[in-house]
Amino acid sequence: MDASSRPPVEDLSGLLDRLCDLFGDGAEERSVSVQALLNAIGARAFGPMILAIGLFAISPITYIPGTTWASSLAALLIAGQLAIGWKTPWLPKGALEATFSTQLLLKSARLMRPWATRVDRLVKPRLAFLAAPPFANLFAVLCVLAALTCFPLGLIPFAPTAPSFAIALIGLGLTAKDGVVLLASSAPVAIGLWLVL
Repeated sequence: MDASSRPPVEDLSGLLDRLCDLFGDGAEERSVSVQALLNAIGARAFGPMILAIGLFAISPITYIPGTTWASSLAALLIAGQLAIGWKTPWLPKGALEATFSTQLLLKSARLMRPWATRVDRLVKPRLAFLAAPPFANLFAVLCVLAALTCFPLGLIPFAPTAPSFAIALIGLGLTAKDGVVLLASSAPVAIGLWLVL
């Protein structure tokens, strides 16, 4: 199956497994583009895209200077589109052509894989109406707030962890249609806002 025609992932483990399968040790590419990554996970909906951005934001990749702000900008752009009612997500060509290390991507995916299985056991369709408009748009606004707090907190080591985790939770809740996870995302957003203030 062509990467661009793959169905979207439905849970955290599935997303990480797909990344390892497609960009594993047999892959020749030393770098991977954002476009290739989105094609791989089948991210044609807001949930998987926000989830991927959130995982990126809490992964070791963000040890590279500037990547926290880059992921925050991506979350701001995608969540903002959902907040105003767009049906499908869009990224500018320059963002889609950006690349990062394949080995660093794989290392991050493998580090997160053990706890991803535990998370998936807890996530299931609950209060699914919260993952649909108009509530999904409200959680997108919450995601925008989380992304905005990452910009000033990015000047402090590890400080963006709470809002970045909130972004990942919102993406996971939208993807799995789990309203409980979506509600839980408000706590790390509040922590991020408190740190900024």
